Amino acid sequence: MLKLIFADFYKVFHRTYFYVLTLVLAALAVFVVVSLHTGSPQADTVSVALQLALQYLVMPVMVLPCLTDIVLNEEYREHTAKNTMAYGTNRVMLYSAKLITAFLLGVLMMAVVLGLYFAASMVLLQHDTALTGALLGEFFIRIAASCVVYAACLGMAAFFSTLCSRNTLWLFLFYGAFLFSDLLLKLLRLDGGTAYLLKTQILSVSGNPVNQLLRPVLISLATLVLFYVAGTVLFCKKDMS
Repeated sequence: MLKLIFADFYKVFHRTYFYVLTLVLAALAVFVVVSLHTGSPQADTVSVALQLALQYLVMPVMVLPCLTDIVLNEEYREHTAKNTMAYGTNRVMLYSAKLITAFLLGVLMMAVVLGLYFAASMVLLQHDTALTGALLGEFFIRIAASCVVYAACLGMAAFFSTLCSRNTLWLFLFYGAFLFSDLLLKLLRLDGGTAYLLKTQILSVSGNPVNQLLRPVLISLATLVLFYVAGTVLFCKKDMS
């Protein structure tokens, strides 16, 4: 499996797509910090910048399908997955490697973007009294919890990508499922189901007290397992010709 992951990394790192995407997100992060610095004096603090970042934890979900597209969907479009399997590669291992690669790419991208955001905040913004070790600890705990939700979202994106591999319908399915499932459940008078949606989990990670983050993490892990199993079964039965 490591060879498959390294092969995907080699392919991704020798193309500009990933770098451009990371650069755009990093530029947006720095732009937010500059906006805080040039805005009202009350917002020109590092603590406000950290709190603002937590309020927008849902935004990276919109980028996750790009990682799935780089690693997995491109294999479907170019019909190259069958070449890998021609060497006797197990389908379950191949699908798992693709998911792991997409997740690691996401972690790397997040590290770069958050690193620049944090560095720009420390340089440009005021270090107020609210900037404490407890605040930083809470910030990184929420970031770690959000990574679990992002992993589940990647599993969902990979499932839809495998389901509709020959067109871009999978993108609409992913965004529709993430953004509008709660509205559909309310329309069907199944409001209780909204508590188990990934959208609810990422909002809980950003808004709930730190001691209440275990529930969204566990729900996200269960969702990840569900989509991983469903995606693996679908991938194993898929015609790669």
